[in-house]
Amino acid sequence: MKKLFTNKLFYTAIGAIAGFLYWKFDGCTSGSCAIRQDWFLSTVWGAMIGWMVSGLFLGCGCYGGSCDITNKSDSNNNKKTEEK
Repeated sequence: MKKLFTNKLFYTAIGAIAGFLYWKFDGCTSGSCAIRQDWFLSTVWGAMIGWMVSGLFLGCGCYGGSCDITNKSDSNNNKKTEEK
């Protein structure tokens, strides 16, 4: 669990840095761009995108293996009905 949080934190930090760099090099100076106008908003948006991207690489919440999405109780009930 600690490694999962560390990975999410890593991707969030990378996203925040990318958001800040986006503001720094491609920021909006005219004031008509809501996100790119302020360095803080650009950094927060980058962090949120980094957090979401971290979920793509970690799968469906399981770490280090495939996720079994079947309900264990349903599979046990099906085995019991097949035996009868």
